[in-house]
Amino acid sequence: MPRKPVIAVLRVPVKRPANATASLLAQARALGQAGELQQAAERCRQILTVDPRHVEALLQLGTIESRRGHLAQALSWLEQAQMVAPRDATVHRQLGNTLLAMNRLPEALSRFDDALAHEPDQPMTWNNRGVVLLGLGRAGDALHSFDRALEWQADAADIWLNRGNALDRLKRPDDAAASYRQALQRRPAFAEAHYRLAVVLNAVKQAGNALDAVDQALALEPDHTGALQLRGALCRRLRQPEAALRCFERLIALLPASADAHNDCGVILQELGRLDEAITAYAQAIALQPGHAGALRNRALALLLVGEFTEGWRLHEWRWQSHPPRPVSGAPEWNGQATRGTLLILPEQGIGDQLFFSGMVPDAVRAAGTAASVTLQIDRRLQTLLQRSFADTGVRVIGNDQPQPPHDVHMFLGSLGRHFRSSLDATANARRAWLKASPQRTQIYRETLRTPNSLLYGLSWLSRNGEFGEDKSLPLSALTPLLTLPRTRWLNLQYGDTAAERRQLRTEHGIDLIDAAGLDTQDDLDGLAAAISACDVIVTVSNTTAHLAAGLGLPVLILLPYARGLLWYWHRDREDSPWYPSARLFRQPVNGDWPSVIAAVHRYLATRAP
Repeated sequence: MPRKPVIAVLRVPVKRPANATASLLAQARALGQAGELQQAAERCRQILTVDPRHVEALLQLGTIESRRGHLAQALSWLEQAQMVAPRDATVHRQLGNTLLAMNRLPEALSRFDDALAHEPDQPMTWNNRGVVLLGLGRAGDALHSFDRALEWQADAADIWLNRGNALDRLKRPDDAAASYRQALQRRPAFAEAHYRLAVVLNAVKQAGNALDAVDQALALEPDHTGALQLRGALCRRLRQPEAALRCFERLIALLPASADAHNDCGVILQELGRLDEAITAYAQAIALQPGHAGALRNRALALLLVGEFTEGWRLHEWRWQSHPPRPVSGAPEWNGQATRGTLLILPEQGIGDQLFFSGMVPDAVRAAGTAASVTLQIDRRLQTLLQRSFADTGVRVIGNDQPQPPHDVHMFLGSLGRHFRSSLDATANARRAWLKASPQRTQIYRETLRTPNSLLYGLSWLSRNGEFGEDKSLPLSALTPLLTLPRTRWLNLQYGDTAAERRQLRTEHGIDLIDAAGLDTQDDLDGLAAAISACDVIVTVSNTTAHLAAGLGLPVLILLPYARGLLWYWHRDREDSPWYPSARLFRQPVNGDWPSVIAAVHRYLATRAP
């Protein structure tokens, strides 16, 4: 949670009078420095009773009222001072400070410009001008102001901090980090500079260094809320969920009304496997901020995971608040009932999710009725496979590289479940294999890949999911106990570049995976489906291969993480899938424990494989 920029406030009078009011002004100044602001204000008012146009008294009183938080009164006194002394730089400067505190940024900028026109050598005026420009979104101009300030006062840590903030806004994280380090050279115990340094280090993926910096900030200021939030996020990224949870729990103690803090706490609780507590945390976030898109989406997925489909599907529609869909030409959303004209079903999310939700397309065809035509737009790599698979339903399948066709109503794939999978029982009753691989290509792969007296197993061990891929994946070498099973050949079904891992497997263990000749596992998904269909069993992590194999009805053993990275449709505490009748699920007992999963798969294959 970013802190406000550092603003310097001048409390120096324009000049000292040579008459008896000097004593009252001196008393006001001394009382102000001692924090006795009300008494200081009284001294100024005594002067103004005698001389209402006394500039120094007006200036001092405006400054004092600003310190007391009485900004409207402060502005009134300072405007009177300006009327008396329209060319006085100090008056303009303090007016700018007060207007900045009131967030009246354009007016504040004008006052700082007036002050600098009369006294261009005032570093803190340049600094505060830069703060205003940052608030106005003019980071480049702000940087110029901070650089001018440093020409006059290069040892000011506050100015270096604000300069770093401007560079951060300009997407120059390395330069921003250098500026924050300059601030820390001048003031090592500067919590805000340590925190801001951690922010930019995190932005450039230096999580370990960012954690060191944020720890220094918290050592100086343990209740720094921004640093606590950042430390929680960093610990989550570094796979330290217990430490992350402590940060977010402390943040909630400090900011109990923060919906973000409750949502972040829920995410960590879910990744620790404490799902009921996570669902409660998401509910607390929503109660505090009913439109909190992150908490609504997270609660939806958590409810779907535990099988509470009615509320889960309803909240699932909030996913568009943070990930808006493509425009659909103004056509209304389909209500799931019989209709006339064309229903366009649109793609969303990744390949695996598109495959998963496409299993509900036949339900949509039946619900739309015989008077409707249905077009499914899908990732172009799935077009051939789904055209064949849905040939008997009358669905027209087009790729997402084609323009949207004319249509009367639309629905996104991820919304089909709201209408056609209202409960786990309904899901189990509807589960079936619906994908159909090319018979010709499948036969070719059977003839070229299979050998007598051995079983052909397909293998995929990586997920490319941007958020959870690391948690869903495991090293190829970790699968050695499976790859050495007798009478087995292992077919590489992994998409992406795996050459380095395969060389390591060959060098260290003398094991080679076989490949389907000419098959591009990344782009030729129809060919991948045929290769999968040629196998006896598929062993895979949660990825596209899992959905292809299960949708084809092949025996598939799916290796799943415990909690972090567990996608909702694999649910929890079960070995079968309510979505895929041919799938068998093997789960980590705790986060990161792949050896236990591999041992369980080894036992299964050794005793029950076909």
